[in-house]
Order: sequence, then structure tokens, then C-alpha cells
Amino acid sequence: MGNIIKYMYDHFDEIYKIPKIFISHATADKPIVEKFVTLLEQIGVKQDQLFCSSVAGYGIPQGSGDLYDFIRNEMSNDNLFVIMMLSKNYYNSPACLNEMGAAWIKQSAYQSVLLPGFQYSEIKGAVNPRDISFCLSDKENRNYALTELKNRIITHLGVNDNGQSLWERFRDKFVAEIDSIS
Repeated sequence: MGNIIKYMYDHFDEIYKIPKIFISHATADKPIVEKFVTLLEQIGVKQDQLFCSSVAGYGIPQGSGDLYDFIRNEMSNDNLFVIMMLSKNYYNSPACLNEMGAAWIKQSAYQSVLLPGFQYSEIKGAVNPRDISFCLSDKENRNYALTELKNRIITHLGVNDNGQSLWERFRDKFVAEIDSIS
């Protein structure tokens, strides 16, 4: 009985909490983040599989109490995949730096995405600058990198792949929108 209880305690999140995507971003970067959330919706990510505080329907519900307590609870999920949308705004946000630190402490699976105008040399803090990341303004490599990220997400969440043709259409629309913003 003791072994069963220990197993349940050690594996509670894996058994009882659904895998989830947490988009760590600065509110000032909302125009890009909203387009990224739309891309995730198009590949099959459901509302209960995504937390993104500044996008309606994916953030903190009214009446949920303290903002930081809610985010801490979201970050406590061991089935969490964190996508850090790095920018100058990100590094100027104490909340973002707290989320980065929490992901580092929990050793959460993560992906860093550099937003337009942000350079690899500016990566600092808990994110390892030697970890593979990609820049949305890197027109030569971003399509491949976005496809790899999509594959990681569908594997993590266990969602069905919509197929290459649909994905390429969704991805190409997303990058065209990003290029028009930056």
C-alpha cells in the first residue's frame, strides 16, 4: 500500500493533470502572441490545453483570486511545456522573469522563441543561451523551426496532426502576419 501511495504522489501530475502549454510573454508583445495562439488553435490545441494570460479565453478567469497564485498553480503542473516569447519587453517584466525562473527551477520542458528585434546575444537569466531557440525574423530558418515546434507540441499534448499541407498554409499565414508587424 505504501508503494502505491508513493507512486500516486510521485506521478500525480502525469496521471491527473492534462499536459498543457504555458506561453510566457510580455503583455506589450500581445499582437504577436495573439497570432501565435491562433496558429496553435489551428493545429488543434484546445482551450484547456493552453495558458496565455493576455489572450481572451486562455488567461485567468474572473473571480480566480490572486493573479500570482493562479500563475503559480499553472506553473506547478509537471506536464507543462513552456514557450518563452523573448523580447526586450520580456526582460523588462518582473512577471516574465519570475515565470522563466519557475520553469528553470521545475526543469520544465521549454522552447525559447525570439521575437523580431531581439537578438540571441541578448538572452540572459535562467534560459540557457546555448539551448536551441529560434528567431521569428530569421526568414531562412523559421519555417523549419516552427515545424519542429509544432511537432513537439502535438507530441506533448497528444493531439492529432492536421497534415503537412494544412500546417504549411497556417504557418505561412502566421509568418506573413509577423513580417507585416515587424
